[in-house]
Amino acid sequence: MRGRLRQWIQPLLWKGYRWYLQKKRWYHYDGLAVCVYPTVFHPGLLWTTKQLLGFVRGLELSGKRVLELGAGSGLIALWTSRAGALTSASDINPAALRSMAESARHNQLSLTLYESDLFDSIPPERFDYILINPPFYPGEAHDDRERAFFCGPDFEYFRRLFAQLQSYCSPTAEVYMILTDDCALHTIDELAAAELIVLRLCVTHRRWGERQLIYRLEFLEVEENPVR
Repeated sequence: MRGRLRQWIQPLLWKGYRWYLQKKRWYHYDGLAVCVYPTVFHPGLLWTTKQLLGFVRGLELSGKRVLELGAGSGLIALWTSRAGALTSASDINPAALRSMAESARHNQLSLTLYESDLFDSIPPERFDYILINPPFYPGEAHDDRERAFFCGPDFEYFRRLFAQLQSYCSPTAEVYMILTDDCALHTIDELAAAELIVLRLCVTHRRWGERQLIYRLEFLEVEENPVR
């Protein structure tokens, strides 16, 4: 029943979402003013960004090197910068970079910004925290707006993410990612395992019949062959 209801209502919500974001909008959250240009993932109209930020608020961030990967509007990046982190944020969408730059100026905060497809254009650096609100629906993205939702027909986003991730982590890094029970959790878990990454469930939230799931990504150590 829930699945059929989603199939019926989601096209209507998508049309309303696209109509609302035909022009630049400002979103206000916890004293932050967030600029959202058209085609940029809106943190106020969708739940996952705020759920992940609610978890991030409990981390010790002062002086830490933080990357919000695929940051969209950059709400989480802005909040971590205000909390004292040395924050970087990336996105493949040029409009997202304009949104974050304008928000950083407006809030008088410092962000290092990268226009990047995953890690491709991010210089080599080791982060203490990497925070990810990924596109998780399988399918081809046809424009910048859809890239915030679709991860490729064969989950290409996750294949590349898991292959690249560890080289950007400090020895004590913590990586957190939010998913929902509406996506192919088993497939994503298998792709992580293929790169020796374990998804450890940290927090579960439920809203409107959907569960948001925050995972910590942990890297397995490769055992060396014993000397004979």
